[in-house]
Amino acid sequence: MKMKFLVMIFLLCVTLVNAQNKVLTGVVTDKNGDPIPGVNVIIRGTSIGTITDINGKYSIDVPANADYLEFSFIGMKKKDVPIENKDVIDVTLDDDITGLDEVVVVGYGTQLKKDLTSSVAVLSVDELKKMQSPRIEQTLAGRVTGVDVASVNSEPGAPLRIRIRGNNSINGNNSPLVVIDGVLGGDLSTIDVNDISSMQILKDASATSIYGSMGANGVIIISTKKGRIGVTNVDFTSNIGFQQVRRKIPIMTADQEYDFRKVDPDYNFPDDIDGISNPILSGKGTDWQDEIFQTALYQNYHLSVQKGNEKMRFYLSGDFLDQDGVVKTSGFKRGNIRANVSVKLRKNITLENRITLFRSSTNRIRINGSYGSWGGPVTTNALMFSAMVPVYAEDGSFNGPLYSTSTMDNPVSILMNRDEEHTRNYVQEALSFKWEIIKGLLYDVESSYTNNTYANNTYSSKELLASLNQGRASLENSEDNSWQIRNILTYNTVFNDKHTLTAMAAFELIKSEYASNYFVVNGFATEVLSYYNVGIGDEVVAKGSDFTENSLESFLGRLTYGYKGKYLLSASFRADGASKFAKNNKWAYFPSGSAAWVLSKEDFLEDNYVLTFCKIRGSYGASGSQAINSYQSLASYRTGITYSLGNTQKTNGAFIQRVSNPDLKWETTTQYDVGLDLGFWDGRLDLTADYFHKKTEDLLYSKTLPMYSGFSSQIQNIGSMLNKGFEFSANVVLFDDAFKWNISGNISLLQNEVLSLGDDEEVFIRPPSSSRGPGFWYTGVLRVGEPVGNFYGFVADGIYKTQDELEAIDQPGAVLGSVRYKDISGPDGVPDGVINSFDKTIIGNALPDVIYGIGTDMSFKNFDLSVSTQGVSGRDVMWLDKRNIKTTDKVNQWTPDTPENDIPFKGDYGSQTNSNYVEDGSYLKISNITFGYNFQMKKVVKNMRVYFSAINPVVFTNYSGFDPEVNSQDSRGTYNSNVALGYDSGSYPGIKQFLFGLNVTF
Repeated sequence: MKMKFLVMIFLLCVTLVNAQNKVLTGVVTDKNGDPIPGVNVIIRGTSIGTITDINGKYSIDVPANADYLEFSFIGMKKKDVPIENKDVIDVTLDDDITGLDEVVVVGYGTQLKKDLTSSVAVLSVDELKKMQSPRIEQTLAGRVTGVDVASVNSEPGAPLRIRIRGNNSINGNNSPLVVIDGVLGGDLSTIDVNDISSMQILKDASATSIYGSMGANGVIIISTKKGRIGVTNVDFTSNIGFQQVRRKIPIMTADQEYDFRKVDPDYNFPDDIDGISNPILSGKGTDWQDEIFQTALYQNYHLSVQKGNEKMRFYLSGDFLDQDGVVKTSGFKRGNIRANVSVKLRKNITLENRITLFRSSTNRIRINGSYGSWGGPVTTNALMFSAMVPVYAEDGSFNGPLYSTSTMDNPVSILMNRDEEHTRNYVQEALSFKWEIIKGLLYDVESSYTNNTYANNTYSSKELLASLNQGRASLENSEDNSWQIRNILTYNTVFNDKHTLTAMAAFELIKSEYASNYFVVNGFATEVLSYYNVGIGDEVVAKGSDFTENSLESFLGRLTYGYKGKYLLSASFRADGASKFAKNNKWAYFPSGSAAWVLSKEDFLEDNYVLTFCKIRGSYGASGSQAINSYQSLASYRTGITYSLGNTQKTNGAFIQRVSNPDLKWETTTQYDVGLDLGFWDGRLDLTADYFHKKTEDLLYSKTLPMYSGFSSQIQNIGSMLNKGFEFSANVVLFDDAFKWNISGNISLLQNEVLSLGDDEEVFIRPPSSSRGPGFWYTGVLRVGEPVGNFYGFVADGIYKTQDELEAIDQPGAVLGSVRYKDISGPDGVPDGVINSFDKTIIGNALPDVIYGIGTDMSFKNFDLSVSTQGVSGRDVMWLDKRNIKTTDKVNQWTPDTPENDIPFKGDYGSQTNSNYVEDGSYLKISNITFGYNFQMKKVVKNMRVYFSAINPVVFTNYSGFDPEVNSQDSRGTYNSNVALGYDSGSYPGIKQFLFGLNVTF
């Protein structure tokens, strides 16, 4: 009886204990959502544990007093997760801090990060996704050494300018090559950051020369997401918020302007302005910036589905963006659908298909230009229009400028009476066939077709000067088609457990066609239909069409070798043949080589606890550029010309407008790079340093020809350019427990120099517009021995305040209160008391000397915070609008009654280009602040994150214009945007964005 009682007590205790235990289950995946088998799952403080199966699943009995589960796996960060009252805990493990075993996509293949011998920047996609910027380029700013990202135009839908290690070309394109899923010439605007699985930037020639004639400006490689084996996920992301002008220009009120004008003895105020009887009574008057600016809405939605098994994986996504502009009537809409499908036909054969459908619509406004006879850009006019003039006259029509002789359109009228819509349709189909012939030998056939169609339609009302009081419509349509196909054979092997060898050989064909047509119609009896019915126009005043095609044929190969993971070698070669060049120079050849020594694997460092990774790199190679229009080596004719034969006038004549150049060939950029990678305390501190020297020769340069030749210029291979500099980056992990905090920073020092321009020593550069008068026809200079982007003009040396100062020097047109120019030279090379062309000099430069960025990421439990900053130093901006706008500082103008003031009389900073128009364009920008909270969910909803982002909320700068990043010449691809840098002429204002976001995973 006693024994039975003891047994019953024992069974009761066991029952009670079991009643307090529970079973926890879950799935462990990596950052891409793929399951991780073999992960150790242990109850913290005990020996109770299990491991995940092949599908990443686990099940574990948890005692009632257990508080945390520990997840650990080689090469991944250890993670502790609170148990709380959960029954299911799904975990995503991040790569280890060092990330050395991370697979990096390089040209036509992959490598482990630790085995890289070239300069390749690997971006954290998780960090980029946190920021959720409208454009991918914005997320790059300040995060990668040697990469300058500038928002030269904040108009909705406008691209950002990216330069990797400086400007290489004068007439060619300086933008990097973009490769998306292996397709060359990708467009960053067609991809959403949520679709990206990896992103790399290739910087040195060893990395880029495999792309031959397309790699001189660096390469951005993006891989998009694929389906996840054993996991089904539905992800939804939304961003909703608003945008505002970051800075308004302080402009005089109506009464301030009246007081400013009345001190002028030549002041001739109009007797009456339609709409107001006494302008002085208007007080503040019209704030034209308020009239054209608005708080603009922004919304972006992204939905994706991914699923996979051993036979098939797929990823399907769609996104929609709707961005109103801070300038009224401007805006941008974008829709995108992406489908990636991978099917395993046999154990060693895989077929992949990727489809992208994209459509965008941009409502543009008139910006980036002068205020000449065409009516001026809306932003410049808003700064120049008198505050004493109301928007509307008494009859409801738009008022004109203060003086009827001024050739300016009412800013609000420009917005209301002008339509400009640009639409784009983009379709891409890419197929890939992968066959592992034998172990280690892979044959890959990749093909793609891309179709781009554009429609650019504009209508200017009779109310605007540009339409010549007739109404004017212009329609332009274009189509761009390209085909790519490549065959790649790759062999990987390891022998004797010491030697690794990878050999790759490929053949590639690329062909593209471009066709366009346009016509311009004047004279519309009714304007209700805008450009939708040009048939009612009276006269076709311009028309034309164009067709071009070009092709590229390439052979390439690469060989990489490693011994014990510490001695690494790589060599590549590419031969390109392009139809753009004449038969004498169809082909060009681009070799490269690199080596690395991993010192930390040597015996004397292998057990070092402090310096846990050390690698020295060196590389040399060549890449090129064929970034010119087709047929530039051939003579061309211009048709549609009127000519006379006797007394009869004929049309449709033709004449030679371009002389042939049978020796035209590629630009070639050779570069060497020396780098050092250091890791301390198992990646708690990582440091990278690089020195690069990049020289571009055989520049594709538009050489001015003598007038007697009958031709204005010819594209020739003349001259050379040098870019060199240092790059430093660091990442430190301060805390890596429950509270995580890391700080990263980078700095790039860059020098650019024009080494040769053939027979020319200097070439003068025109600004975005020359309508400001002869004194502004040439505002820049391209000079041997100097960098590109130089401003050219007189040095301002105060103002003439006394008659003695005025008579001491011969400055044509100068009066008391005028800007005084510095006498720096003469015909004999010394000051001569006369202000003329000998006194013009370089007065600034638009290239930054230093580019830097600092970022920090913090998280505690479910909270996360990231802050990114970006800045440049040593950059100048020429603000061409400065002369003609009535900023508030000009109320302190010099007058005979206020001789102590330093502002020129009438606020006129000079009718000649001078240093008054050049300002310091250095800045420090808080580019992104994101604060988020993650909800741990169950069952249907796996994870949910809410966040708030502030994008470009604050910019610290001394520049007095809208935005120090401005470059009006570069904003829409003008012909000399590579050398006419840093101009501000009718620019779109810089913006700040505030977004509320939601990420949900089902």
